[in-house]
Amino acid sequence: MGTVTWQRTQTGASHGVAVAAAPSHVADLEQGRLVFCLFLVIQLLDGGLTYWGVSRFGIELEMNGLLATWMHEIGPAPTLFVAKTLACLCGFILYRAEYLRPLAIVAGLCLGVAVVPWAFLMAALS
Repeated sequence: MGTVTWQRTQTGASHGVAVAAAPSHVADLEQGRLVFCLFLVIQLLDGGLTYWGVSRFGIELEMNGLLATWMHEIGPAPTLFVAKTLACLCGFILYRAEYLRPLAIVAGLCLGVAVVPWAFLMAALS
């Protein structure tokens, strides 16, 4: 989904004609695809590591109160499936709307706050 900017040409300015310029952010879109793919991988890692952690150590280890409550109600697997599917859909919306910086920030936060702690715990037990 590209954006179009309007610029007046030298000849068009005297006649009041606006000419559409071609989008020049192809590299940004390629980086956006990379950010979105990384976001998806991070979501999958978070879901898998969280499932491993709560299955091995108990739901009480989950720091997200809403997820912990739902894990008690319907189980860890369905809860994480729904949560990660919703997160991926929201990420897709950000990607399609070209909000790439917020998407990258959310991916980084998820990596730092969710994936890395689980990965350290897994590495410590190995």
